[in-house]
Amino acid sequence: LKKRQGDPVQVELNQAMRRIGELTMENELLWERVKKPGPLAKRRSSK
Repeated sequence: LKKRQGDPVQVELNQAMRRIGELTMENELLWERVKKPGPLAKRRSSK
């Protein structure tokens, strides 16, 4: 029998941890954006 290349549970855990890291960074960036004074989004001038 061939030996498995890595534990599938560990692979899934690593993917989940990587996604958590990405979401954490995105969340921090959004919080910094919210903390800035002024409007959150640029608005188009109405004509």
